[in-house]
Amino acid sequence: MAEILLRRALEPRGVHVHSAGTQALVGYEMTTPAQEIAIKLGADPAAATAHRARYLAEPLLFESDLILTMTVEQRERVVQMAPKVMKRTFTVPEFARLTAGMDAAMVRGDASISTAERLRAAAVLVNDRRTLSRTRGADDDVIDPYRRDRTVYEQSASQISPGLHAVQRIVTAVLH
Repeated sequence: MAEILLRRALEPRGVHVHSAGTQALVGYEMTTPAQEIAIKLGADPAAATAHRARYLAEPLLFESDLILTMTVEQRERVVQMAPKVMKRTFTVPEFARLTAGMDAAMVRGDASISTAERLRAAAVLVNDRRTLSRTRGADDDVIDPYRRDRTVYEQSASQISPGLHAVQRIVTAVLH
C-alpha cells in the first residue's frame, strides 16, 4: 500500500519507488481490503491491481537513497543485511516523527550535487535527529493487517499516512 501511494505522489517528480518484503509472499497481489483502501487514498487502481510482492534482496538496499520499513523489526533486518544503509533506513512512523519541524531549507542541500546525493544527505540529517529523540518502540511500528479484518487494514493505513506525507514533504524539498 505504501509503495503504490508513494509512487503516485513521487514518480511524476522523477523518484523511483519500489517495495520488497522481509517475509514477502513472492508473486502475491495485494489483498482486496489493501487495494480498496489504497485506491480510496488516491492510489492508481491499475497499480493496486498489478502490484505483486517481492522478497527484499541486498542489491535493492544499496541502490536505495531512502529505505522505509513498517516495523522496527524490519528496520533491524534491513540493517543486518546491509549495515551501510543504517543512516538512511527508518520506519514510516519514525520518519514522520523525526522530520516533524524540519523545513525545506534544512533538507534542500547543495544544488550542485545529484538529487540522489541530496536525498541521501537529507536522510543522514533525519538520522542525526535520532539522538535528539528517545526511541519509541511500538509507536514506530505500523500494524500488519494481513489476514485480519478491514478495520485493522484501516488502522494500518491511518498509521502509514502521516509518514507518507512526511516522506513526500521531505523528498519534494530535496528536489527543489
